[in-house]
Amino acid sequence: MSPALRRQRWAAPVVAFGSVIALGVLAWSWASKSNSKEDSTSRTQPVVKPVLCISFAYDDAWSEQLKHAPEMIDNLLHSLENKFTVYVIVHAPDGISPPLNSERLLLYSKAQGRAMLARALLPQCHVECVFTDKHEKVAWDVNDDMAAYLTRLNQLAQVVDKMVVVVIPCASAKVSSSPIMLADLQRAFKKHAISQRTCIQWLYTSSWDAWDDVKRLLDDLREQIWV
Repeated sequence: MSPALRRQRWAAPVVAFGSVIALGVLAWSWASKSNSKEDSTSRTQPVVKPVLCISFAYDDAWSEQLKHAPEMIDNLLHSLENKFTVYVIVHAPDGISPPLNSERLLLYSKAQGRAMLARALLPQCHVECVFTDKHEKVAWDVNDDMAAYLTRLNQLAQVVDKMVVVVIPCASAKVSSSPIMLADLQRAFKKHAISQRTCIQWLYTSSWDAWDDVKRLLDDLREQIWV
């Protein structure tokens, strides 16, 4: 066999083998770039904000105060909206919304509607605000029933990651005529099935820094649970 023919016979497999190597290198390079882009995208994608629902108890005096001094809640909402998608549930029997600077403001006229609104939102976190006076009487709708209230909360606890019951002292004529003491609520809570829910946490605040306490706790919970 001539030298030229031998060279031709060896050249064909060498060229083919070289082509396979080249294609492999190109495929590896493309896959590496693709993975790099995916990793970069996943690192830069913002964390989805957990849905937070803040529900305020029925209390005429506090509702009146909120109409004239909405900034006390606006400041809290503004600080939370950077980290949560915040919904606010407030009592408005006349259907008129208090002047809160929130795009997600929900109104209720009856105590039953308050819990139904919260549950429909399917929030990751629910904050239940309970107002008391200096004698630890609880702001309460006289048409509501303690067992029914706790059952509604228990149903809500089934769909949330975390529920915070915040006890907030405040001066209120409505509270002063309430038949419910904070101790009554606590005892009923312990006897009810809701007490078995590990997602529920109580927070006892002072009147002057209640909202700061709420914000600090929610910030901590976000870091622990949703980040």
